[in-house]
This record gives sequence, structure tokens and C-alpha cells, in this order.
Amino acid sequence: MSWEKNENKPVIVIGATNRPDSLDAALRRAGRFDHEISMGVPDDEARAKYASLHLPLSALTKLCPINFCHILNLL
Repeated sequence: MSWEKNENKPVIVIGATNRPDSLDAALRRAGRFDHEISMGVPDDEARAKYASLHLPLSALTKLCPINFCHILNLL
């Protein structure tokens, strides 16, 4: 990349995959990216917190509280 083409502004690239083993080795070669962050599989508590924050609340959930830990353990 040429700095002249982006007016000397930094370029940020963000990508995500659940299959890092399937990435082309050329993408992960030294000098391609400054940082690579690996995140492990969340534990039950983190999954329940994520589900409770991101699942939409329907009329049913307002009437009856949902135990997300119990539901996620069923999966």
C-alpha cells in the first residue's frame, strides 16, 4: 500500500473467523498485520450474559423471566 494514496492516514482492517486454520497462510505472514487477537470459546457464564443482552425481548419474556444459563445448557 502506498501512503500517498490514503493521504498519510492509517488504515484499519478488522476481520473475524471461527476457522483460523482455513485462512490462507499469506494473510498471516509477518508484516501483513500489526496485531492478531485470538479469543477463546466463552464459558457458560459469558454465553448466558451475551444471550441475555442480545436476544430480543418479546412479550413472553416480559411475562416470564428466562433463565439463559439453563437454556444454553440444553444446547
